[in-house]
Amino acid sequence: MCRPSRWIFLIFACVFGLPLSAAIHNVDNKNSLCNDLSGQPFCQISAALNAASNGDEIRIGSGIYFDNLVIDKKILIAGIEDQAVIIDADHRSNVIRVEPGVHAQIKNITLQHGSAENGGGIYNEGSLLINNVNVINNVAKFSGGGIYNASSVSGSLFIKKSTVQFNQSLGNDVRNIKYGGGGIFSDAPLFIENSMIRNNVAVDNGGGIYSIFSGRKKSSDGEKIAEKLGISTKPKRQRTLNRKKDLGAVSIKQSDISHNQSNAGGGIYMHGVMKIKNATISHNYATNGLRSAGGGLFVHFDTTLDMSNVLLNFNKASFRGGGVRFYSVGIGKFHNVSIIDNAIELGYGEGAGFFIIKGEKSLELGNTLIARNFVKEKILDDCRGNFISLGNNYLSSIKHCAGYDASLDIYQHYEPTQSIYQWNEKLQRYAVPVHSPLVDKGSQTNCVNALGKNIIDDVYGQKRRITTELNKNTGCSIGAIEY
Repeated sequence: MCRPSRWIFLIFACVFGLPLSAAIHNVDNKNSLCNDLSGQPFCQISAALNAASNGDEIRIGSGIYFDNLVIDKKILIAGIEDQAVIIDADHRSNVIRVEPGVHAQIKNITLQHGSAENGGGIYNEGSLLINNVNVINNVAKFSGGGIYNASSVSGSLFIKKSTVQFNQSLGNDVRNIKYGGGGIFSDAPLFIENSMIRNNVAVDNGGGIYSIFSGRKKSSDGEKIAEKLGISTKPKRQRTLNRKKDLGAVSIKQSDISHNQSNAGGGIYMHGVMKIKNATISHNYATNGLRSAGGGLFVHFDTTLDMSNVLLNFNKASFRGGGVRFYSVGIGKFHNVSIIDNAIELGYGEGAGFFIIKGEKSLELGNTLIARNFVKEKILDDCRGNFISLGNNYLSSIKHCAGYDASLDIYQHYEPTQSIYQWNEKLQRYAVPVHSPLVDKGSQTNCVNALGKNIIDDVYGQKRRITTELNKNTGCSIGAIEY
């Protein structure tokens, strides 16, 4: 029996763990005997959906189905595993729309060629789990090219073992805040696990992901600022468990956010709450304009962000924050994060590794690598702004890093011959050389997550070299990658 929990992902386990076994409806448009009236089997998925009752299952045979689905009942829609099952909206509407209050699962399916104002591939106002789903080549006029996860009483989305790629959001406004989410736009609880968000484009914000969910019953300071600016992205507040302040309400883990592009936040644009662990944010670009910022991650307004075992590399921005652009009204904690090989394209840009706007100290760094980040490929500029050092951070440039602590951190000016990480082009991953100055230089007390528990694995799943024996204080390696 499921019991209430403060962690919203357990709600998914309670909701989706129940068997959906009332009836099975088969769909196979390659079967010459298919019939949308008798359903032996159905030809169209929408016909099976209309015939289904609450709690039923729809099983789909291989093939392309030109359809648009509106899900208004508890349902499991599953393609036959290891077979190509494609739902193609033919650019007419959302591929799938989930109504408020509905619990649904979608498995083993590709969703493509959706076109709508918001959520070209999926527009979700219910509790939706997608597993082994490809959301590709969809377009939104405003936000959420691939997926729009809307604020509602029941709005929540769990993405598992799925791919969201080659989607576009076209919305654009003069303040550059309102629209975005080439891959995903979300103002509700969002959980991404073992998935890839790749090659998405937003004209405005969040090439890969645009998340504005705050998890608060009351407006945050950042949202009040947004209201004064006339921005209409404030979530609709509901008095439900989903609206309690909870860092875990937006979670990304064991996932890859890469090769996305936008004007701000090439990989991710966020304000509100977010937790990222064991993830890579790489090869993203905020280069649509002369003042584009946050190549990998753009953190805006009043936020609470926790990152552990996160690799940010080869991201680019035109102006500020090649790796990360962070607004210090928020709160950030980075443990074992690697910000390396990021860049600013324009010569007057700043903070190729990360840029912290405003002067308050609100970003904490521990066991974090910030190195080899360049402005216009020439000027070493790892960071700009104030941060709080928790110790054992490694920096290759400290000229503009207000927060570097010589008694706690390691500074070593980068030379081309120095081995920090070695990039393997074939494997598309880094290795830590045996003589790297990062090896075992992390503090055991910093090699922890937001809950204070030891980080056992690195970003690639390699076991961390840590021990709790009093006479052996072997630290884990600094950054997201363990030697």
